[in-house]
Amino acid sequence: MRIAMQQLRKLIKEAATGKTLFITRGDYGYMELEDDEGNEYSMGKIVAELLDAGASEEIFDAHDPEFALEQLQAKRADPGPAGPMERWDIDVFDTYYDVDNERAVKVWAVMKGFKIQEAEGEEGLGDDGDWRQ
Repeated sequence: MRIAMQQLRKLIKEAATGKTLFITRGDYGYMELEDDEGNEYSMGKIVAELLDAGASEEIFDAHDPEFALEQLQAKRADPGPAGPMERWDIDVFDTYYDVDNERAVKVWAVMKGFKIQEAEGEEGLGDDGDWRQ
């Protein structure tokens, strides 16, 4: 892979700005993703951008990642009642398309020049296993 000097300068400049992506974890694999400027990102937006950038099978946790990628791209092209990918729930990606959400966030963060930091607090988001809440 070749990178033009202009692209390299842009990457270095972005890395020097020290952008941070904060991950707040919740129950059942939920992740809230927000940068240091307050911009929020959905898993749908992240996966869509990875697909647009030509992401390969590296974001999948499947026996046949090429097939999983084809299925995801086909559903994105014709979402039907599910609507655009950017609005899908986070669990759709790992449950139905074998996307490794953790890996996808890491690959996307590197692509965007973010360093990842786990946010403190708000862990669990209210479900401690007690049905009386």
